[in-house]
Formats: sequence, C-alpha cells, structure tokens
Amino acid sequence: MIKLIVEKQQPTANYSSPHYQANDRVFYSKLDALMYCDQNNVEWPGFHVWNHNDSYARPAESFWQLAVAAAEQLGREHDAVRLWYSGGTDSHAVLEAMLQAGQPPRELAIYRRFMGAMDESVNVEVDVFPVREFLAQTLKRYGVDIPLRVYDVLPEHFAWYMQDPGGRWFRHKTCWPTSMNPVICHEIYPELQHDSMTNVGGGATPTVRNGEFYWTDADFNLNFMTPRMVHFFTDPRWPELAAAYAYGIHDCAQQGIRDVNVGVKQQLGFPPLGNLLDRKWIWPRVNGELVVKNDWRHCKKEILLLSNAHLSAQGKDTLSRMEHWLAELAKNTRWFNHGDIFQDYVGGVSEKHKMEDIM
Repeated sequence: MIKLIVEKQQPTANYSSPHYQANDRVFYSKLDALMYCDQNNVEWPGFHVWNHNDSYARPAESFWQLAVAAAEQLGREHDAVRLWYSGGTDSHAVLEAMLQAGQPPRELAIYRRFMGAMDESVNVEVDVFPVREFLAQTLKRYGVDIPLRVYDVLPEHFAWYMQDPGGRWFRHKTCWPTSMNPVICHEIYPELQHDSMTNVGGGATPTVRNGEFYWTDADFNLNFMTPRMVHFFTDPRWPELAAAYAYGIHDCAQQGIRDVNVGVKQQLGFPPLGNLLDRKWIWPRVNGELVVKNDWRHCKKEILLLSNAHLSAQGKDTLSRMEHWLAELAKNTRWFNHGDIFQDYVGGVSEKHKMEDIM
C-alpha cells in the first residue's frame, strides 16, 4: 500500500535540509511554496541550502581529496548508508569516494518507471546502458559486494498517483511528467520510511558568478522530502568540498572549459564511466553541440518514458490525466521559464557564498 509522505518541518533529523521560505513558513515542496506565495501576496519563495552565508578561500586539498575525506566522515557518522545510484557521474563519484575511504554503502538503490507496461527498453540508463556491468566491475576492483536494489514504479502505481496528480505525484518533484526522486520510492515501498539507513544523493553542481557560488533548486531534482536524506556535494558538514567544486568550475572557465559533464568533472577527478552517462545524452546534438536543452518535449529520456504509456489502456488513462492536470498548472505562467511549462519551473536561487581568492 502506498503511504504518502506528508509535509513536515524537518525530513532529516539534526540536518539542514534544503528548503523554501516565505514569510515565517518553511516548505520542502516547491509547489506548496508557490501556492502559498500566490495566496499571500509574496513575490517568490526564498530557497536555502545552508543556513548561513560565508566566505571561502581556495582549499589547500584537491577536490577529490576532500571528497574522500567527506566520504570517510559520512561512513563514521552513519551506521548504514543507502546510496541512490543512477550510474551517472555524480552518484558514481560518491560511490568511488566511499570505497576509497573504506566506508562502502550498505545498499545501492536505483529506480525504474513504467507508465503502461514492463518493458526493458525505456529505462535506458538502467536496462540499456551497461550500468550494472560497470558497477560489478567497480565493486570487484575494490573487493566488495554491495547489493543493488531496483525500485520499480509500475503502471498501477502511476494510476494511483494520477487520482490526484497535484497532491500526490507532482508535489515533491519537477513538472516534467515522468521525472521523480527517491520520495516516490519511499511512498511506494513504505518500509523505506522506517528503516535505519541514511539516504545519500549526489547532484547539485554549484553555479559560479562574480566571485560567488550558489545552487539552484533544480540541481537537486527538488529532492527535499526524502526521509534521512543527505546531499553529498552540498553537505554543510564539509563546506570545503563545495568550495573546491566552485573553484574548479571557475578555473575551468578561465581555460575555456564550460561543459561541466565532459570537461569540468574530468579536471576535478571524477572517475570516468566510459559510456554515454559521462555526458548529457538526453539532449539532441548536431556535430557534438547541443541544439535544444531544458525543454522536455525534446528530452530523449522523457520521450521514451512517456511512450511506454501507450502500451496499455491503463497507461493511456494515466497519461491523459497527467496531461489534463499539467494543462491547468501551465496557466500559472509566471512560475515557469519564459512562461512555458515545457521549460520547467523558474529556478530557486540559494544563498550566495563568496570566493575569497577570486578577484
């Protein structure tokens, strides 16, 4: 039975989870925050990752040295860790940092989505790309055995969520139809809500502008309500890691390297994957250059996942209900980039942190 996670003040005890603020209210749902602002004449909710603004000198250690040190601290402070592992550069970097620190996670978790029927061709990153084989090789290299658990979101789950799309499916995620995060898995598999494991996610690349760094909420995939969730690269317990990431982005920009996935992460020491997950495969390219970005009508992954709905009558009904709700949501044009729901919500910008060694 699906057990919804209701809004609460602190999804992770004794931890500063990213959140929105409007007046004196705290929100972990972007949709809830936007609705509150509209109802209370607030222009826009504030977004906060850390509860402070600070200044950071360039760390003496390298980014990767700090990542391994953070992984060692993570393992010391948490008895059991579940790493949400997509197989992409971020989650794989967290895994390798934990393995190098001698603090392997207890479980690796990944999810698949099936709107209409089980089909091993639509969840490309899990079932088509050699993610499982590469993972097995990695674990063998370190001499460890960690279970990989796959959490499936099935057609009947989608149908249940679409009985109330706004209150159930879209409340803690982006407005892209099939996008999701571990909150959904914790609802469909409620035993996850009550086990003792700390959930760990990667993601959240900082933005560097004018000698400061900050984050946008979309970089977290709006994953703010997963119980016992910590975000590895933005964890306030090791801020030097985020600072090193920001300085690395700045240094690469000075060299003309601006592609985070292909260039910056290589310079910082992210372990290579050797497959299309090393780069943003989901957007169409011509001669290696992106031609469309951040419009889910052109996102290859989104198109594949949506096409699965047409494999059953149940899936078609799910898609119809989803499209109807999104058409209503789209009327709130000021919430979306260029007034267009297909380009997702306008991003929430976090507090800014000064980079002392940038003139």
